[in-house]
Amino acid sequence: MPKTNYRWEAKSIDGFLAQLIRYVASRHYFYVTGRIPDRKDIAAVDGKLLALYAVAKPRWARARRRLAGTAGIHYLRHNRFFLLIATHGKHASSPTTPPTSATSAAKPYT
Repeated sequence: MPKTNYRWEAKSIDGFLAQLIRYVASRHYFYVTGRIPDRKDIAAVDGKLLALYAVAKPRWARARRRLAGTAGIHYLRHNRFFLLIATHGKHASSPTTPPTSATSAAKPYT
């Protein structure tokens, strides 16, 4: 994997909010928040989430995925609070078949 300078840790709450605003301005609308428990190692959780969602990619790789219709995902953390934020699109870690809904099986009005 190429070396990247991906930075996910915000040193202050102001920095966290500023980066969050940048992500929302660039169409990252879907998010999941969480808190890393005190018993867990923060670095291990960071590594696991970065690897699971393939977040720490070079800029050119993210651009190529965006052109292919893949969701862009970013990871942001301040102390033990973290945020995964994503754009529209499909991601490799998402289910392969979309869940069925009641509206998809409904008959159209005639």
